Amino acid sequence: VATLLIGATISSIMLIRSRPVISEEATAANLGVAYFLKKAELIGMGQEGKVLYRVTADEASQSLDDESIGMTDVHLMYDPASEIPWDMVADSGRIPPGGNVISLQGQVSAISRNRGGSVTTIRTDYLEVDPISQTAITEQQVIVEFDEQKVDATGLRADLERNQFKLLSNVSGKFFP
Repeated sequence: VATLLIGATISSIMLIRSRPVISEEATAANLGVAYFLKKAELIGMGQEGKVLYRVTADEASQSLDDESIGMTDVHLMYDPASEIPWDMVADSGRIPPGGNVISLQGQVSAISRNRGGSVTTIRTDYLEVDPISQTAITEQQVIVEFDEQKVDATGLRADLERNQFKLLSNVSGKFFP
C-alpha cells in the first residue's frame, strides 16, 4: 500500500510539473481585450454631479492595444432632467482612451423630441458626439426629417443643448406648405 501511495504521489508531482502554466497576462494578451461586458451602461455626470447622459450597449470591450472602448448596439440618451431632447442609436460605437467623444457608426439615428411635440430625426452612417459639450459633428451624408419635410446634405454640426444644427454642404430638399 505504501508503494502505491509513493507511486501515486510521484506521478501526481510529475503530471503537475509537466502541465504548462498559463499566466493571467498571457491569457489577456491572447484575447486582445482588457475587459468584455454584456449589457453595459456608462453614466456621464454633469458639472453639478448629477446624471447628464447614459450610454447603453449590448456589448462593450476595451482594447489592450490602444485602450479604446468598442461597443455594439449603442444607445446614448440624455437624462430627462438635463432638458436636452436628443436620443441616439447606432450599430456600434467607440470611445478613445481618455476621450470625451463617442464615435457612433452604422445606421446612426439621432432623434429630438421638441417641447411642442414635433420630432426631428437625423440619419447618417457616422456621427461624433461630445456628450459633455453637447455637440455632434459628421462630414458624412445626412438626412434630416422634420415636420414631414426631408433634407439631404453632406456634413452637419449640431448644438444639442440649443437644439440647433447647421448643414455644411450639398443641401437639397423639398418643402411643402
